[in-house]
Amino acid sequence: YLDRPADEVKLEVLDERGTILRTFIGVTKVDSAKIKADSLELDRLGCDVRSRADPRPGTKAGLNGFVWDGRYPGAVDFPCLIMWGARTQSGPKAPPGSYQVRITANGATETKAFKVERDPRLKKSTDADLVAQFQLASQIRDKENDANRAVMRIRALKASIDDRVGKVPALAGAANALNGKLAAVEAEIYQGRSRSGQDLLNFPIRLNNRIAALRRSVENGEAKPTAGSRVVFEELSAELSKQLNALEAIVAGELAAFNRALAARRVEQVPTGAVPIAP
Repeated sequence: YLDRPADEVKLEVLDERGTILRTFIGVTKVDSAKIKADSLELDRLGCDVRSRADPRPGTKAGLNGFVWDGRYPGAVDFPCLIMWGARTQSGPKAPPGSYQVRITANGATETKAFKVERDPRLKKSTDADLVAQFQLASQIRDKENDANRAVMRIRALKASIDDRVGKVPALAGAANALNGKLAAVEAEIYQGRSRSGQDLLNFPIRLNNRIAALRRSVENGEAKPTAGSRVVFEELSAELSKQLNALEAIVAGELAAFNRALAARRVEQVPTGAVPIAP
């Protein structure tokens, strides 16, 4: 309940130790410039898919309602990320346990405790089963993060390489070869030809989609993970490690050589680190 309208309402879901799990912010004035910029970027990519925004707490005076979807954070994503049989933004389901909700508005903060409980109609599943489901789903989500961050890193590297070639055209041949190797790794991790939700009927899904689809399978129901799902997780993790190692080899080899050539010409080198992820 707000005795007067709020410019901003922040709602945080925390675990029983006080660790913030999710943050939802409602504002009176939306950032229309950012919304327009995001839309223009998707138009530039020729993308027909728009990400679903997180729900926002109300800011009006009086009673306001908000429903948490009962999920932890999803995996990081990038513009025009398209999945088949999976949704990156949707995180692992919160297992039974004690939680807190903290609301900040108009200079005041209140925190209340609450519990997530197992559906009493579940007769064959225990709290421990649902905790095991959550733990495996979280491990899979972390692999989704690794895969998606690798795609973002590759794209940032290619953009930087192209920028340097504009300054040193003599390195175009080396840049093309380097970009080709980076693109090959990206193509193993993500199906970049997709521009709409139905494109994956024509183009085969890649590794990050297979990992994300496994998480959906693990969470399809209220039960502990099967032995088969754990085997598939280990297999997909090994495939991802292979591609991540290939990326690191390119960075340590061909990209390092490219950077030495830039340094010899007194041109800024290509940053090789991970791409910062916005909170």
